[in-house]
Amino acid sequence: MKRDIKETIQYLMQEPIKAKQLLSASLLHFILVFHYLTTGSEFTVKDFHRNLIQTLKSIVFTKQKNILVQMPPRAGKSEIINYFVCWTYTINPFCNNIITCYSDELVGKFSKKMKAIIDTELYQKVFNLKISNDTHSVGLWKLLNGGETRAVSINGSATGFGAGISGQEYGGALFIDDPQKPQEARSEIIRQKVIDTFNQTLKTRRNNLGETPIILTMQRVHKYDLAGYIEEQINTGNYDKDKWVNIKVPAIQEDGTSFWQEKYPIETLEEMRKSDIYTFNAQYMQNPTSESRNFFDTSMIEETTTKNIDDFDYTYITADTAYKDGQDNDYTVFTCFGVLDKKLYLVDMLRDKIQAKDIEGRAIPFIRKNTTYGFEGCFIEPKGHGIYLNQVLSDKNIVMPRERDVTEFFKDRRLDKVQRANAIMPFFTNNKLYLNDNIAKHLKNEIVDECINFPDGLHDDIVDTVIDGIKYFMDKEIINEYAW
Repeated sequence: MKRDIKETIQYLMQEPIKAKQLLSASLLHFILVFHYLTTGSEFTVKDFHRNLIQTLKSIVFTKQKNILVQMPPRAGKSEIINYFVCWTYTINPFCNNIITCYSDELVGKFSKKMKAIIDTELYQKVFNLKISNDTHSVGLWKLLNGGETRAVSINGSATGFGAGISGQEYGGALFIDDPQKPQEARSEIIRQKVIDTFNQTLKTRRNNLGETPIILTMQRVHKYDLAGYIEEQINTGNYDKDKWVNIKVPAIQEDGTSFWQEKYPIETLEEMRKSDIYTFNAQYMQNPTSESRNFFDTSMIEETTTKNIDDFDYTYITADTAYKDGQDNDYTVFTCFGVLDKKLYLVDMLRDKIQAKDIEGRAIPFIRKNTTYGFEGCFIEPKGHGIYLNQVLSDKNIVMPRERDVTEFFKDRRLDKVQRANAIMPFFTNNKLYLNDNIAKHLKNEIVDECINFPDGLHDDIVDTVIDGIKYFMDKEIINEYAW
C-alpha cells in the first residue's frame, strides 16, 4: 500500500465498493488493514509470511490442496489463519469451517479474534456480513444467512458439524493449529491419541472429502508428532503428494541467517540451540531429532556365534503383547534369553502384529522350541492379550511363573519406560547383551535400531522385553552372588 495505513483505512471507509474489490482480491491487503483495525499496530510481513499467504490464497482461487505449515512459535502463523478464515467469507459467505487446537482456551482465543474482525465497522460496511445473534458463542458462530465456524479443542466434540460444502468451489476447511502441547511431546500415548483423533474423527468431519482442504499449522514438537506422521504418509505414498503443500520454515536459514532477525536475532537463536538442542531442532528448526539420553548404544550389543538352546545354564522369556486388535503401531514381542557363565544372550525372538484370535497359536510354538531343562518361565505382563496367555499357558504344560511372582516382576510398571531403562543401566557397566547370529538379519537390525533410538523411536516393543530380560538377569545374579 502506498498510502499510510491510517489513510488507507479512511479511504476504504469512504469507498466501500473499491474497498470490496481490493480486500476480496488480496489476502495480504486484508491482513494489513484488519490487523491494524483490531490491534492498533502494523503487521510485519516477512518473505515466509508472503509464501504462506500466497499458498492459502491459491487454494481458494485455483486447485484446492491440503497445507502443512511447520513454523517456529510466535511467528504469525495462527494470526494469518485467523485473517484467512474471515477473508474467505468475503469470497463465499457460505463457508463452513472447523478450527481446532490442543486446548479450549487457545481455540477460544482464535475464535474471538475472528469474531472481532467480522464485527469491525469496515468489515460490515464493505461486505455486509454479520454474525447471527442466535449463534454468537465462542465455540460456535454463524453468519446471518451464511456459513458457520465451529471452534473446538482437539479432545472436544465436533459432532453434527462439518467443514466445507458440497461442490467444486472453496467452501471452508478443516483447520488444525498446534494439536499438541510442547510439554507433552515425549508422551507416546498423547502423540498417538492426536494421530488417532486426526484419522478417526477430524478427517471424517469434512463435508466433501475429496475437495475440503486440511490446513495444519504447527511448531514441531517431536519426530513422530502429527506433522511427522503426515510427512511419513506422503513419503510412503499413502497420501497423494500432489494434494499436499508442505511449507517448512527453519529459524536458522541455510545461509546461517535468522528467518526473522528483528524478532529472533541470530545470536539469540544460537544461544537457544546450545542450551537445548533437542527442543530447538524440533520447535525452531522443524527438524526433530532423537534426544540424547545416554541409554543404549551400539557398544552395549554384540553379535556372537549361535549357541544351542541346551547350552545355557538357564533360559527364560519376556513378552510384550499388543493391548488391542487393530492398534497398527503395536507389535507383540516374545524374547528368549539365555545365561551362560554369567553372560546374557538374546537367543531368539518372535515379533509380529498378532490378533487376539491368533496369539495362542503363535506364542506356544515359539515358547516350546525355546524350552529346555533350565527354562525358568515366560514373563508376560497381565494386560491385554497377556491376561489370557497367563491363564492358558500353564494348562498347556508350559513352565510359567507363579501369579505372585508375575505381580512382583511387573510392579515397576508404575514407572515410565525411561525410568525403567535407567534402572537396568548398571548392567552395562561390566556386561554386554549378546545376540545369537542365527536371528534373521532384518530382525537384528530391528533390535539394534529400536534400542538405539529409545525413547524417541517409533516403536519400543522390543525395548520393553529387553529391559525386562536384563531386569530378570540382574535380580537373579545378585541373589545368587549373595546367597548363603
